[in-house]
Amino acid sequence: MRSQADFFLLAPNRGGLLRLSKFAPKSELVWYFRSPHELDALIGLVRAAAIGRVHYHHTLRLDRKILELPEILGVPYDYTVHDYHCFCPQMTLTTESFAYCGEPDETGCDNCLKLRPAPATESIQLWRSRHRSFVEGAARVFAPSPSVEWRVRRHFPDASIICAPHPEPGSSAIADPAWRHRDGRLRILVLGALSAIKGADLFEACAGDAARRGLPLEFHLLGYAYRNLSHSGDRLVVHGKYQDHKVPDLLQSLSPHIAWFPARFPETYSYTLSAAMRAELPVATTNLGAIHDRLAGRSLSWALPWESNAQQWNDFFLKLSSDPGSCKSLLIPVASGPTTQFSYLKDYLLPQTTSSKTGDADTDFDAYRGPLRASPKVLMQYFKGYARLCLSAAYRLPGIRRLAVTFFPEHRLQRLRRWLDRF
Repeated sequence: MRSQADFFLLAPNRGGLLRLSKFAPKSELVWYFRSPHELDALIGLVRAAAIGRVHYHHTLRLDRKILELPEILGVPYDYTVHDYHCFCPQMTLTTESFAYCGEPDETGCDNCLKLRPAPATESIQLWRSRHRSFVEGAARVFAPSPSVEWRVRRHFPDASIICAPHPEPGSSAIADPAWRHRDGRLRILVLGALSAIKGADLFEACAGDAARRGLPLEFHLLGYAYRNLSHSGDRLVVHGKYQDHKVPDLLQSLSPHIAWFPARFPETYSYTLSAAMRAELPVATTNLGAIHDRLAGRSLSWALPWESNAQQWNDFFLKLSSDPGSCKSLLIPVASGPTTQFSYLKDYLLPQTTSSKTGDADTDFDAYRGPLRASPKVLMQYFKGYARLCLSAAYRLPGIRRLAVTFFPEHRLQRLRRWLDRF
């Protein structure tokens, strides 16, 4: 698409800055603006660039005036839903114990916000009302899966939602999986960075249960967890971080029998699922979210209720290892709704809408090229970033983690991490 249009990327940067760059290989066109003090200069540069459309991928850490940019420029805008931030301040629909909240009524949501307040301590009604005009005002709202579309439409019924899976290289070359287990232990693989809500604790518990009961199961994590995991003898193996382009070779080397996605919340997509599907692996997951959506009708793809505990998962894996046909009732059925026809390659770019409010193309914006001229917040923000890295490293140490959770509940540590992440 770069041959058909010019793309600029606007994103928050440390030090209270907004970073605007030409989205192109080896581009040196980069500018930095203090927010909110230099937003007028930012708008002037965007006008001079004759931007014809704005596409929001998130609104987190953006000044509210940035959400008015399309109106200021006189151009349409799109919005891609990457999480549930537009109707839930917790973003992942999880509780303080890092499990799916069940999406209660507004009273239940406000009770949650008493424990984990929204910015400016807004009520859930005010939060959703504030986001309604933004979501429903978008020309197109892209939802990457049917369940995401359904959830967003529940709260914003007048939104122009298009179900459009994220574009990926090689996604059209996915073949059906094959069952490769014959005898010995069933090798169960989890891919990616495993947080608490993505099932790290359940993953560890399954390995421990398999060791205690002497089950022929072994668990592999190609990636890393949010803390150190007990290896339960040789039942749990953590292979560490990886580079995306090496995943096919790593999967071939590990030769897993099944990929497992134990997330305890409704994911909106999953690039690691795409890797497992390209490797033609059988897949097991929960009955929530986009992973379940994307596996609908696929052979050798099973789902258990998201509340299933370690023993229930291991009973399933044990049954599966001896006779996959005995788990037929757990296969994910074909989706009943219409199949999306949207293509980013064919349908994303629309006829050009040039900004009706042009700026002064002769304005010198070189004064905004340096990131360190910015704000008195710079040193503090870089210090916070370093502190965040140190906290993450320390938290993975078993002794430190046990001490931390003794004095601070997990949800309070999460709030500290979020504060350290703020620009």
